[in-house]
Amino acid sequence: MIPKDTWKFCWVVDFPCFGWDDEAKAIYPMHHPFTSPKDEDLHLMHLDSDEAPLTEHLLKLRAKAYDVVLNGIELGGGSIRIHRGDVQRKIFQLLGLSDEEAKEKFDFLLDALRFGAPPHGGIALGLDRIVMLMGKFPSIRDVIAFPKNAKAMVGVQQHHHRQGAALLLFRVAATVDAGSLRLAGFDRVCIRTPSIKRKI
Repeated sequence: MIPKDTWKFCWVVDFPCFGWDDEAKAIYPMHHPFTSPKDEDLHLMHLDSDEAPLTEHLLKLRAKAYDVVLNGIELGGGSIRIHRGDVQRKIFQLLGLSDEEAKEKFDFLLDALRFGAPPHGGIALGLDRIVMLMGKFPSIRDVIAFPKNAKAMVGVQQHHHRQGAALLLFRVAATVDAGSLRLAGFDRVCIRTPSIKRKI
């Protein structure tokens, strides 16, 4: 159990590049088909050969993918993209795309890689999750402006009162703990709602 008012970050790495679909009897990308495999695992792909790698080897191939976790809650994830044309072409082949299909669908990408793309990547963070942790809310539904219920319906879909929706947004913003905001680097935040104006 993580003690109260403690922030524990960790990075989750070494995700597999591929999973196995029993129904299709084929591999599929665990993240997306543009995620770079780890350099030390590239030999498992048989890049210098037309010989198909063994499925068991492909399932050992690790991705340059990562998640960032805070207090056991995933804040976001991302990956380093493939920046080598030979690796990208091989991934397409392994996923069953012919050279013609790959050229038709991704010629722009393969051309760019041929000219030399630098290593690049990204991460997508969930602001709602960050606000939930900073505000010490018990559920992410408490910080989503229009959370869905068990029937996958948004409550405000039934009522078209824009003022009510705006007040819901402001209620969430106004209840964020000032200490948490300072801890995150926000020295001074001004929250304005129709009835509240306070400085944190």
